Amino acid sequence: MLLNYKNELISIEVQRTDRTTFCLSIREDGSVVAKAPLHLPDHKIMEMAKEKAEWVYTHRKEIRQRQSKKITRDYSAPGTLMYFGREVPVEVIISKDSEVVLHNHINEAGEEEPKIFIYTPKNDTESIQKLLKKWYKKQTIEYLGPRLYELAKEMNLTYGIVAIKSRKKQWGTCDTNGDLTFSWRLSMAEKSSIDYVIVHELCHRKFMDHSKQFWKAVEQVLPDYKAREQWLNDNSINMTI
Repeated sequence: MLLNYKNELISIEVQRTDRTTFCLSIREDGSVVAKAPLHLPDHKIMEMAKEKAEWVYTHRKEIRQRQSKKITRDYSAPGTLMYFGREVPVEVIISKDSEVVLHNHINEAGEEEPKIFIYTPKNDTESIQKLLKKWYKKQTIEYLGPRLYELAKEMNLTYGIVAIKSRKKQWGTCDTNGDLTFSWRLSMAEKSSIDYVIVHELCHRKFMDHSKQFWKAVEQVLPDYKAREQWLNDNSINMTI
């Protein structure tokens, strides 16, 4: 299905299921998906898609802008990786060891500058990515654990089991049992945005939806939550290994 808006042809993938509502979403690559009830006619789907055409057009434009800023990771040459909100230099060292180490040194201005060293006997992308994923997961656990406890105490909320996993589309989740799951990539984000993700999931302990009440609860803790969320949206494309 093609949507023509502002001289741009937008392809829409239609997925019909036994759902009762219509939903339009945009993937990270900019592709558009329409999820519709089984018997909803094509012309009705197109009508509803047209109603959201401006939203689709704007968000696809934002995605293209982010993609234009995407950094290509090449471990055979000097590069950088995101670490708590900043691009940090990375160096691969061929060694019998297999580990990732963060070193801080003082520059000429007297400021502390971090650098990531990857020690590996196998100088291939897959091996390096495995080491980095394990290291970032550890960094996320070490920061997020105590911060989650502090924020939950401040908000007078409880939670269940906490897990750090690979999440492609979500920074965190909260289920009906109060168990929380967070992405290992969070240690790439700035700390204020990590706090936003934590508060977001904790607020689901009160509201298991994204209603006005939910967002009001988030705002009570973080009045600037929209800016913190926007930082994640703007920088997530480079929070990769």
